[in-house]
Amino acid sequence: MLSPIKRQSVLKVLTKRLSITDPAVAEDALQDLLKRLDKKPIPSIQALRNIQRFLQTQNPKVGQVKLEELIDDSIVRELDKSGYFERINAEYGVK
Repeated sequence: MLSPIKRQSVLKVLTKRLSITDPAVAEDALQDLLKRLDKKPIPSIQALRNIQRFLQTQNPKVGQVKLEELIDDSIVRELDKSGYFERINAEYGVK
């Protein structure tokens, strides 16, 4: 999705899945999405806390879950330390 090489394919999927008929709107949606996506898929405790707060309104037991124990980001962190994400992003032309 982040790769400029796949831009047309991504726009095609966006227009179909979101029922967008105006190409300018699809382009704006893609630009907004690209601004929000992380280039490194490292789990965010803060994002999980936001989800937890939302779900807790429906099920109070969700608030008892210790998020730090829920995720293991060691593999992703190791990939990051090795420079993997920079290499793969460079390979696909992601800036």
